[in-house]
Amino acid sequence: MNNNKYKVKFTGERMVNNKESDLYRSHENRYLFAVDFCKNKRVLDIACGSGYGSYLISNIADSVVGIDIDKNTIQFCSDKYKNNNLEFRDSDALFLNDDLIGKLDVVVSFETIEHILNYDLFLLNIYNYLDKGGVLILSTPNNFKNIYPPENKFHSQEFNVQDLISALNRNGFNDIKVYGQNFTDIKNNNNLVSQKESETFLVRIIKNIYKILDKIGVISKIDNFSIYKIIGNLQRKYKRNFEIKYLDIDSEFYQPETLVVVCKKEGIK
Repeated sequence: MNNNKYKVKFTGERMVNNKESDLYRSHENRYLFAVDFCKNKRVLDIACGSGYGSYLISNIADSVVGIDIDKNTIQFCSDKYKNNNLEFRDSDALFLNDDLIGKLDVVVSFETIEHILNYDLFLLNIYNYLDKGGVLILSTPNNFKNIYPPENKFHSQEFNVQDLISALNRNGFNDIKVYGQNFTDIKNNNNLVSQKESETFLVRIIKNIYKILDKIGVISKIDNFSIYKIIGNLQRKYKRNFEIKYLDIDSEFYQPETLVVVCKKEGIK
């Protein structure tokens, strides 16, 4: 297991198996959340990344297919994770695998839709994969500040709650339940401040770091790994809650960094 010859490069977006990182723990909790929907089910994991989540689900599911666009990542997954009911494929999320059409009970896709410009086709493919009454579990960053275009260079677009619900509805999904993850609590002078204030505090510090590095002329010499390491070290100083909680979408205060939705394909199985 530890001699896997394929490596998954950390870019700041692709999840790697670093159990010490906030990114890993956040992703892990999403898969643990999804497991409850996958017992004895036929499951597809779109953008499976380093594969640990597909493997986790395969321990309780009837079958699992994990797909990712990166061939090296799929080689890593196939080499590292083995189960008779588990398969990994290199496939674009916008490519429809004909053998899976109408054959799945659950589709899981975490932190994927924001990378896809034609996200309606992405959702339509998922709709076609699912049997009637099938379940989609999807996560994406919460664009509650309505920033367009996204500040993250890897993202084609980002969604607020209303945007995401509208996209799901028009592509045949209903019974949509919205959850939140990654609520940051920060103490200011020993007093707990609101989510909005705490995020402003973090963003201000991170931007100051960038300004300092840029001013001394080294920002261009620092790769993504180093930048995210700086941010990660900063964030680890503050209490993080990776629980996935049902979201009161009418509350302005209760804003998570990540949206997690559970919805169903129209029709009764």
